[in-house]
Amino acid sequence: MIDGLLREIPLYAALSEAELDDVRSNIRDGFLATTHVWETGRLADARLLARFRAIGATRAAEGRSLQVVLRAYRVSALRMYDFILERASGELDQDEQVNFARVLMGFLDQLSDVVTHGYLQTSEQLASQQVRARRELFEDIVAGRVSSSDSMLERARTLDVDLPERPLLIVASIAAREESTLQEHADAVLHHLAEQASRSSSIQTLHLISGGRFTIIGPPVDVAHLKHRLKRAKLTAVIRYARSLAELPRLYEEATSAHQLLQEKRIPTTGPLDDAEARLVFLLAEISRASDRRDGILSSIAAPRQRPLREALDAYLRVGNAVSAANYLRIHPQTMRYRLRRIRELTGRDPSQGWDRFLLELALRTQVIRSELQGDKRNDRSDSNS
Repeated sequence: MIDGLLREIPLYAALSEAELDDVRSNIRDGFLATTHVWETGRLADARLLARFRAIGATRAAEGRSLQVVLRAYRVSALRMYDFILERASGELDQDEQVNFARVLMGFLDQLSDVVTHGYLQTSEQLASQQVRARRELFEDIVAGRVSSSDSMLERARTLDVDLPERPLLIVASIAAREESTLQEHADAVLHHLAEQASRSSSIQTLHLISGGRFTIIGPPVDVAHLKHRLKRAKLTAVIRYARSLAELPRLYEEATSAHQLLQEKRIPTTGPLDDAEARLVFLLAEISRASDRRDGILSSIAAPRQRPLREALDAYLRVGNAVSAANYLRIHPQTMRYRLRRIRELTGRDPSQGWDRFLLELALRTQVIRSELQGDKRNDRSDSNS
């Protein structure tokens, strides 16, 4: 039987002596179990099959292919059949030979079932443990709970995770209502990264799907191509480029903040933000925080606070002229012109002029971001009070 395995299954020829001894032990048990079933005339009971279920579990833990394991049992069964007929053909009539063949086939079916069950059960447990361990690694990385880059990389290697020293960070969600799921989009982006990085499919890219979005720590690829891919998929996304693994906690915080502003349409763009754009959004948030102070950088530059005027300015800045802005808001063009005139009167700035337009848009966007930040603070206070 061992000779047959070594000849017909190349994997077994590469096993060590200790591993071959384990195979011999299993084959001996299989041989004795088969003769016992043949002698009793009954299929194997649960007690007899328990060892073979455990063998399936062991092979899963070793990472040996289930297909190879089952083939080994088939090869061994054929060798055993030939051996029995060769040694005992003079003592077995034709009916007994047929009976032995039926017993052997029935027992082989039982073995295949229990080995497969033990293998798959263990595989599922190991996969669940792997998923949990990878999630914990992801959470530790973005929370800055890893002591050093070396320990982070070593931990990733034990989980078969590709963790580049200068990774891309992608935070994304589905922008439009559609039938495809977040998991499908995440899988598509992971496949794109693997193709672009020419990376083996057996190596995992660290990712997490949670809170209505997916986050990926992936290999460095062409950002322009990736951005186009995300835009074509209609994903609300932020891409950050880390110059070191130590930067990831800070970049993750900035990326998730920018992603939230994108989701809530507080930034007038529908396309994914690349690294430069995400950094600019972060700077706007910093300006917004500074403006909370009495002597803030925007203390003398005020966007209109009345909602109709603020909406009119936002629409005008988005589309570029009064008529299109009126259509955008579904109001009469004359109403839009009146509101633009009131904006000029209240702010002393003309949104049709370059520098004034820039200052008004800066004030408007930071005002929107500031209201979001103040909302977060109120929520934090509410949470602490509760």
